[in-house]
Amino acid sequence: MKRSFVIFLIVLCFFSASAFSDTTVFYKGVRAAYSGRLDFAFMFFRSFLQSYPRSKLAQDAIFALGEYYYFTNNPTMSARHFNRVIVQYPTSKAKIFACAYLLNMAQRSKNEDAERSLKREIVTAHNLSLVFSKYKRYIYESPFNKKYKALYYMDRVQIYINDDLFTEISY
Repeated sequence: MKRSFVIFLIVLCFFSASAFSDTTVFYKGVRAAYSGRLDFAFMFFRSFLQSYPRSKLAQDAIFALGEYYYFTNNPTMSARHFNRVIVQYPTSKAKIFACAYLLNMAQRSKNEDAERSLKREIVTAHNLSLVFSKYKRYIYESPFNKKYKALYYMDRVQIYINDDLFTEISY
């Protein structure tokens, strides 16, 4: 009787720990990022994606890896992760910001076809009807504690990172 109770407790602990472990690993990465330990945050997000690729938090972790690679000057890996956000999560709040990073990389590498395509993707990402306001605002906060904002005006889109203008697309 005692042995079966111990086995029951072990099984119960295993299942309850695994139910919360995806969020635990993810938020360890978030805490590391908030405290400025970006390499540790990167390792937690990468580990999270390897262990929980189907988690509801996966899109945020993929975006975070794209950010990390972008800011550590690895455009190939950054583009790979931002493209994953766009393809795997087409309705994600992070999608237009992933497109903005890719647009920036295309502009730097003078890839005019990619630049044209990404501008179109950003401009058409949201239906625009400005009946009672000058613009529509879309926001996203990344796991790396970056605050993103896109302002869709009648004639342009402005994308900000931490209130600094990152890119502007006129049409």
